[in-house]
Amino acid sequence: MEKRKFQKIVTKYLSGKASAEEEKLLVNYLDSFQKDNEGWNLPEMGEEEIVGNELYQKTLQEIKSREERGKVFRLRWLSAAAFVLVFLSGLYYTLQNRNPVLTSKAERFKNDVLPGTSKATLVLADGRHITLDGKENGELTNEAGVIIKKTKEGQLIYDLSKSPSSSANASDIIYNIVSTPKGGKYMLMLEDGTKIWLNSASSLRFPVEFIGNTRSVELTGEAYFEVAKNRQKPFLVKSRGTEVKVLGTHFNISSYENDPAVKATLLEGSVEVSNNHKKVLLKPGNQAGISNTGIKIIENADTEMEMAWKNGFFQFKDARLKDIMRQLSRWYDVEFEYSGKLPDEEFTGIIAQSVKISKVLEMLEQGGGVAFRIEGRKITVTSTQE
Repeated sequence: MEKRKFQKIVTKYLSGKASAEEEKLLVNYLDSFQKDNEGWNLPEMGEEEIVGNELYQKTLQEIKSREERGKVFRLRWLSAAAFVLVFLSGLYYTLQNRNPVLTSKAERFKNDVLPGTSKATLVLADGRHITLDGKENGELTNEAGVIIKKTKEGQLIYDLSKSPSSSANASDIIYNIVSTPKGGKYMLMLEDGTKIWLNSASSLRFPVEFIGNTRSVELTGEAYFEVAKNRQKPFLVKSRGTEVKVLGTHFNISSYENDPAVKATLLEGSVEVSNNHKKVLLKPGNQAGISNTGIKIIENADTEMEMAWKNGFFQFKDARLKDIMRQLSRWYDVEFEYSGKLPDEEFTGIIAQSVKISKVLEMLEQGGGVAFRIEGRKITVTSTQE
């Protein structure tokens, strides 16, 4: 089974959408993997292979043990599945190099951190702040004839209750800002029907009504867009010196200040990406990396991985530890402090964003020669390699 297909079935299983046939396919696949390696001779195997084999056996047992089908079982299965991905990718290395002075896992993880939730702040044109997760559903306010309301699904909707302005000019535009803190996500729908999902530590500045020949918004952080089609009025996203121009399409933009480049990933339709250096047209499956040195195109990007955050997962592929820490820092609202030289190895895996941070840290510990200690909102990362 291809790794991408394996990951897809894992994702569906964890979200409760996998069919009985897909679950059977997964177990059969692991069974066949076991048979292929039944001849492993432990005395001839290196430490990494021994650890990988033990890890695989544990994973298979957990998947086949279906007495617990509730949330706890799914979390265990999820971590185990992530371990298998690491092992099969050749990225898993020995658990034997543990530092004997490290305290127990229970002690290090006793101050566990809960995952993020749906929360955001709305800033109105007059400067008023509305904490959206603390508001009841229904109409929140009215801005220039546009009704702003919160739905029972926790979404922010801009409803144009009057005829669109035809004689208004740029000076009449009223802007709002929706921002998510660390540990928050939010979804909103603009007055033209465009849907936007904001990732944690992100903000979007936009007009309550699109006036003029374009629909222009400004993004900080990361967001996924499903743009309503309107060929007469292109949709523009501006972020960190980059402009993405679309007519109607689905795409993701990641533009955090501490990331080395702005990433624009196209899932459907077409977009034009530009900065001071050049202008390029993306096709579905393309990803543009935009930096001060220019624009780099990846033709067959892993769109599933880029969309994992929107679908409620962390998904890593050949990721450096510090890159993973940046994502965890934003979602769990924590800061990482590094002690000693960290391993240079890359990590591959998938785990739900709904788990406490200790579950993610356990996965990384067993896959990467590091140990963690949670102290309030600070997490210390220590190398266990000699």
